[in-house]
Amino acid sequence: MTVDVQRLGSSPLTREWIEIVFSEQSNMDSLQPNCRNSAFRDELFSDICSNRILGLIPAVDGVGAGLFYGSWCDGGFYTVHQFVMPRFRGWPAFACARACAVKAFEILTDVTHLVGFIPANNRASIICAKKAGFHRCGVIPEMHDGAGCVVMVRKRG
Repeated sequence: MTVDVQRLGSSPLTREWIEIVFSEQSNMDSLQPNCRNSAFRDELFSDICSNRILGLIPAVDGVGAGLFYGSWCDGGFYTVHQFVMPRFRGWPAFACARACAVKAFEILTDVTHLVGFIPANNRASIICAKKAGFHRCGVIPEMHDGAGCVVMVRKRG
């Protein structure tokens, strides 16, 4: 299995890929309720195309496997989100998460930490983040649909 990561840009394929990823109901369900709409997807597309945020597509053996994107925070922190298409869940998802984190650090040279917020009841995503080199830093109560949210951090290097 080989994983390649490509940066998204201002191509019409960026919008198409965002729509494909979020047409998968399990990916939509992992978003905050206020982000489960076309306005969110339009803003995400605009932010990726304008390079306000980083967008990456991990591919497993040449097939697009998901979407990795993030946003700036103060102090060298960058929040990240990863969505994996169902057929790539399990070991391919771990490899995609690792590869995307490495690529994000290569591109975002001022970033010292990648931070993910994962619903506490999403054990598979928490395990995936751990396999990708993220460490659990705590829990924010009632952040995601009334449930706790695990804070996961990966430090550069």
